[in-house]
Amino acid sequence: MLCFGSLTVACFVFARRFAAEPGARGWARYSLSIGILQVVLFIVANVTATLDQNGTLTNPPTGLLQRVGIVTGWIWLSLVALHELRALPQPVPARPTTTPAPRPHSRPLAAPVRPPETLLRWHGELTRLGDTLAPSTVWLLLTRAARHRRKAPWPANPATSRCRT
Repeated sequence: MLCFGSLTVACFVFARRFAAEPGARGWARYSLSIGILQVVLFIVANVTATLDQNGTLTNPPTGLLQRVGIVTGWIWLSLVALHELRALPQPVPARPTTTPAPRPHSRPLAAPVRPPETLLRWHGELTRLGDTLAPSTVWLLLTRAARHRRKAPWPANPATSRCRT
């Protein structure tokens, strides 16, 4: 219910927005027609489901109507997102520059910092749950942990720390 309702509201909001933009009247009509189609499909699907529950209509196409509403709504959403992405100003590519050779007296780069043991342990536990967690979820959890690491550092482990105090 929330999915159909919010997608329908988004169609009408974008229809109004596109109607105010010059040159986007076609998008306004398309958004308005998809919004109306979403409302009609939602009502018809609910009516056929109720008729099926009451025994008045046998084997109604309720699921088909819902899927048609979902597919048309997601196609509309994808096309609007593509339209909005194309409307963004394109960055001007930077001119290639040559990097100067390093000076002999410049400091060497610092050695890469090894993640703390807690983060490695989390990574091991999350990768063992690979069948139940999507890779994007594992990545999100690890980046949040790394972000937390930058904000509030953990106490250094003397056994694994490279810095000697």
